[in-house]
Amino acid sequence: MKVFNYIKINQDSRIPKYRQIVDSIINNISIGNLKMDEKIPSINMFSEEFGLSRDTVEKAYNILKDKKIISPVRGKGYYITRTKLISKINVIFLINKLSNYKMRIYNSFIDSTRGEDIHTTLRIYHCNESLFLSLLEKNIGAYDYYVIMPHFNSEDAKHISSTDKVIKSYQENT
Repeated sequence: MKVFNYIKINQDSRIPKYRQIVDSIINNISIGNLKMDEKIPSINMFSEEFGLSRDTVEKAYNILKDKKIISPVRGKGYYITRTKLISKINVIFLINKLSNYKMRIYNSFIDSTRGEDIHTTLRIYHCNESLFLSLLEKNIGAYDYYVIMPHFNSEDAKHISSTDKVIKSYQENT
């Protein structure tokens, strides 16, 4: 597999081998050597190629899966699923609606981080608790930071800052 041409493991490094695998794959995605939907070696193939324990490679792959960088396809192997790794810090910005006020806050955030090595993704959940929870669940672990502007519609058409489901989800994921 061509991925073996790009991955470098330094046996003498103090950096743990699993971390070297993670960093090497992320680096190769960011410089364009590895592309979206490209297959990467199985855990066994990787461990054999570099003389590493299966547990070491599995630990690296689990970190990459948690960050939603790779995904397993049953019976087929592992594939690159995210290539927007142009920065060291990834932030998701969740807001309830595109109001003038919220966009000023978002734009101010973007302006204050300009020049930094930060990639920000904006998602809008329209005060919908289910959509918010779905976005959060789908993206948990994929970002380094989460900026959330909570605002939901209650059953009696009032606006509230959180719901029981949102609080429960927060407690489960922190």
